[in-house]
Amino acid sequence: MEKKESVERFFDDVVKTVKVGFDKVVAKTDQLTHMGRLKMDILSINRDIEKKYIELGTRVYMLIAKGKNTSVNEDNQVQSIISGIEDLEERLSLKKDEYDHVARTQSNAAAAEQPAEEAPATEAADKESEPETPTAEEVAAGVEPEAEKTSKKK
Repeated sequence: MEKKESVERFFDDVVKTVKVGFDKVVAKTDQLTHMGRLKMDILSINRDIEKKYIELGTRVYMLIAKGKNTSVNEDNQVQSIISGIEDLEERLSLKKDEYDHVARTQSNAAAAEQPAEEAPATEAADKESEPETPTAEEVAAGVEPEAEKTSKKK
């Protein structure tokens, strides 16, 4: 009976470890997907800003080339384009801030996991004092763990 319980415990531990690993992969994937979307948004806004600059340059050229006596600053279309550029630059700034926040969150999460990676060494030391859990192959072959063999000899 004891072997059956230790095998069940072993498989429960494996399932828990796989679940924790899977949850971490899902969280990391979500975070990277979010960062990718933000990068695409930033690129799109930059393209829109470039288009507005081209539109502004074209309008200023048209005003100067036609020799109109109006000031470029007083042209309604120029003011509208400038306003559009300012709005886009504000959106760009917000997206960059959001991207930086997500990147910092990712860095902090990675730093927080660093000590967790050292944990297996500590667990190995703890397991030395605990009886060994047989592997699936040992159970199938009917082999007893070394700790049980030693305790039976005493």
